[in-house]
Amino acid sequence: MTFRALLADFDGVLRRWPPELTASVEAAAGLEPGALLEVAFAPERLEPALRGQVSDGEWRAGITRALSELCPAVQAAVAVVTWASSPGELVPEVQEILWRARERCSLVLVTNATTRLETDLLSLGLSDAFSAVVSSARIGVEKPQPEFYAAALEAAGVSAAEALFVDDAEANVAGAREAGIESHLFQSAAGLAAWLESKGLL
Repeated sequence: MTFRALLADFDGVLRRWPPELTASVEAAAGLEPGALLEVAFAPERLEPALRGQVSDGEWRAGITRALSELCPAVQAAVAVVTWASSPGELVPEVQEILWRARERCSLVLVTNATTRLETDLLSLGLSDAFSAVVSSARIGVEKPQPEFYAAALEAAGVSAAEALFVDDAEANVAGAREAGIESHLFQSAAGLAAWLESKGLL
């Protein structure tokens, strides 16, 4: 089988968030460790942002309001602004692997993201790095819903049998496999490289 497209997740695969940033923000605001992420990623708050039902700015405003119940409002506002100031950082060894693979196939970014994704890609120098970008906030459905994988295949212009998928979440990998896409659960750069080599993309 010749694979024509690699569908790659963003956060947890190609991008990482330095844990020290969140820790320093929480400490400065007088928040308990983990409080910021618990508030930010509460399903009732995060899921509408991932579906594009609220903008990234609205999502972060909601985080600020919720944190204001845990610390003074000014400190909550500063915490969220500081936390939001970073676009994260690329994982160099993963970038090197994916960039090698895109010499042999289309590289499509497929991610659950808020409406800020395009700004982050620009900040990280990735605006023109992918053949296509599929963002949950833009299509209104997130992984692991079947509609997400259908949209990803359509954007890549390939059938399920012609695509590979990599993600760091087991549920998302399972969803891709149910859609007929050969998939890899990302755990390390070395593991990803070995898998892509076995598929003829490295």
